Amino acid sequence: MMGPAYRFNNSVSVYLTTGISQIKIKGKDFVIGNNDPEYSRDSKTEIAYGAGFLINPTENLSLNIGYEGTSWKHADEKRLKLDGWNASFGYRF
Repeated sequence: MMGPAYRFNNSVSVYLTTGISQIKIKGKDFVIGNNDPEYSRDSKTEIAYGAGFLINPTENLSLNIGYEGTSWKHADEKRLKLDGWNASFGYRF
């Protein structure tokens, strides 16, 4: 994903991202009265998005907190929202 970033000062930045996500789903469907499961698969390419901020408390340390998400339109026309929060840190040697 890619997008713009804005640096408030040497320590704090915010960013927005957008890109493409590839979603693959595999599953077993069990039907009452039938002992053999039915296997289903589906995959879609959808638009993904995100936002977050970076904090650089020192010159060599960075902390990142962000949100990323996408949605998926299933065969039954219902939209499934897939999203999550992430946190990371980095150290420059």
